[in-house]
Amino acid sequence: MKKYIYFYIVVIFIFSCNSKSPYFGSGYELSENTEYGEDIVINRSDTTSYHDWGNGRKTLQKGVLVKFHRPNNKIDSFFIWKGSSVISSYINEVKLDSLYIIVDQKPLDKIWGKYFTDNNNVYRRLNKSGNSALAIKKLKESKVHNYWIIDKQTGDIYGPMNLEEYLQKRKELGVPKELKLEGK
Repeated sequence: MKKYIYFYIVVIFIFSCNSKSPYFGSGYELSENTEYGEDIVINRSDTTSYHDWGNGRKTLQKGVLVKFHRPNNKIDSFFIWKGSSVISSYINEVKLDSLYIIVDQKPLDKIWGKYFTDNNNVYRRLNKSGNSALAIKKLKESKVHNYWIIDKQTGDIYGPMNLEEYLQKRKELGVPKELKLEGK
């Protein structure tokens, strides 16, 4: 019996060490995307709001109000449900410290094309023939990147930005020079 207990303790320890953790309590975590790669999702809530489903039914949802700062100085505020994506696939690289999360994203819509519907099936044109190897090759070779900065203190999200906008926003926000993406 002791062997089984030790075995389960070791297994639990291994899985807990290998599991992805929320970014140190900042309210964000990586979550597997159903299409490819990972998304950054909200894993916290500080308020509730009713969601109207359009058929007279409403449900109470937990979430957070997030401000998205766009490069054109436009600010959009959205109520994001807990567990919802704030930056979608493909997350190429993520770095963080106690104040900021910086993200290099290869946006699938720009690389693979937007979704379309054909006979009630939803897919991207590149994947219509089922050639996922070609799609992944195109993604890996793509030079298209979006950059994001998440301010962990305010919860504000800046992006999507091109490299020049990203570098300027880093200066404006005072993101430490030590916190950087590979080659950026």
